[in-house]
Amino acid sequence: MDLKNNIIEVKAYNYKIIQKYILYSIPILILGIYISSLLSSKIILWGNMLIFGTIYWGVIELVRKKEVTIFLDDMELKIEDEKIPFSVIEHYYLSKVTNKLLGLRVKTKENKIYIYFTDLENKKLLLEYFNSNNVIEKKIAIDSYIRLFSVVIFILVILLLFSMMIILI
Repeated sequence: MDLKNNIIEVKAYNYKIIQKYILYSIPILILGIYISSLLSSKIILWGNMLIFGTIYWGVIELVRKKEVTIFLDDMELKIEDEKIPFSVIEHYYLSKVTNKLLGLRVKTKENKIYIYFTDLENKKLLLEYFNSNNVIEKKIAIDSYIRLFSVVIFILVILLLFSMMIILI
């Protein structure tokens, strides 16, 4: 968070990029699990944990490189070189995704939805900003999905990991 000349800068991560990297890493994880299970039954658990940890670390590093800055000023919201005037914003919603991340969803009147993750410490600032510009806060169905996406993917990967271990032993 940075404040310059009444322009607020918030560092954020694009939800679609995070989702893409997680989904692209699943086939690599499956292949790694399969190969480690063929080597030896004694190293299946440790090999799979090493592969999962490496892929998880790789996804985190790729997402960090794709960090964007959201600029908030009195007239508009600027996200990734796209300017969104307040007259076009229909509503927004802030949700706590993890202990450190805050989900920001903005929906425009043209039915475009922008979803970004930012630091939880920016919540008060974002609430004050949207409230001062008379933007409505409204929760919709996708907000629950956004919050649970990473949890669901993690559970599916763990289930996949254990099912492959059982099948191959």
